[in-house]
Amino acid sequence: MDTSVMITLGFLVFAIIMFAWEKIPLSVTAMIVAVGLHLSGVLSAKAAFAGFVDANVLLFMGMFIIGAAFFETGVAVEVGNVVHRFAKTETTLIIAVMMIMMIMVTYLVGKNGRLLWC
Repeated sequence: MDTSVMITLGFLVFAIIMFAWEKIPLSVTAMIVAVGLHLSGVLSAKAAFAGFVDANVLLFMGMFIIGAAFFETGVAVEVGNVVHRFAKTETTLIIAVMMIMMIMVTYLVGKNGRLLWC
């Protein structure tokens, strides 16, 4: 086998173990793998870090930030309380209430992410 294949497989095993073990943050594990592949000569710097500027990655980062803000500020708990107040334990009603709430949010937010009334 080629040396670069062995190095890549080693980093893959390291990443799998670190992702499953979660002793260090997942983002740190990803950076260790990217920097390690670059420093070992397997990937160029541009190739190693190209995924971090992908539009989908940035979209997910934004969703994680907004989701964390909802939990930190208590908005997620309040939404859960509203759904529980209207739906109680009826599964179909919970789905209907959630759909109505999402329709209201979609109405307020345009397709570019800005509030329509701002």
